Amino acid sequence: MSNPGPLYVVLCAYREGASSLRDPAMSEHLSYLRKNRYRLRFAGPLLDDDNRTATGSLAIIEVADRAGAEGFIAGEAFHRAGMFGDVEIVRFESAVGHWQASVTPDPERQMFLCRWRTATDSDLTYDGHPSLPAPGRPVHWIEGGALLSDDGTHRVGGLSVVEVTDRYDAEELLALDVERWSVATARTLVTRWRFGQALGGAGG
Repeated sequence: MSNPGPLYVVLCAYREGASSLRDPAMSEHLSYLRKNRYRLRFAGPLLDDDNRTATGSLAIIEVADRAGAEGFIAGEAFHRAGMFGDVEIVRFESAVGHWQASVTPDPERQMFLCRWRTATDSDLTYDGHPSLPAPGRPVHWIEGGALLSDDGTHRVGGLSVVEVTDRYDAEELLALDVERWSVATARTLVTRWRFGQALGGAGG
């Protein structure tokens, strides 16, 4: 059973040299995520382009407020081991509603995280509809929706986790999402991602 409350995206980038700390902290990391699985929608590593080396992590979690998300990541083993550099925490409204454990990954496609954020305070009033862009190519939506201000009143970006044929499709999808909101300057991220071991997936 999940907790009532909003969703938050927690996006963490590894510090330089963090890979040497990963294996010693892995067992405690997995244990912590499994203890919190009732409120974790998704959790897994960001990957470099060869799809082998972890460069950070993404979690989507149900908590009461931003302080709850901050508390979650503060107790996470990788964080306590000093692996994380930049940590981004932002409110999220899902247009898909999946949980990782119920999704079967497609081995014939590649999974990507696509995220954009406004460069400054947003003046995009949120209308309560976390709609998704309409891509020109086939996309399997793992998750997707609107990134919001902490009070939920303004859209500050968008986030999608998708399975597509290749990186070009993911980049095109992100460009479409930025364009439809007429954001002149946006910070963007397209990176490979996969389901983490702690939560598994219907196909894992």
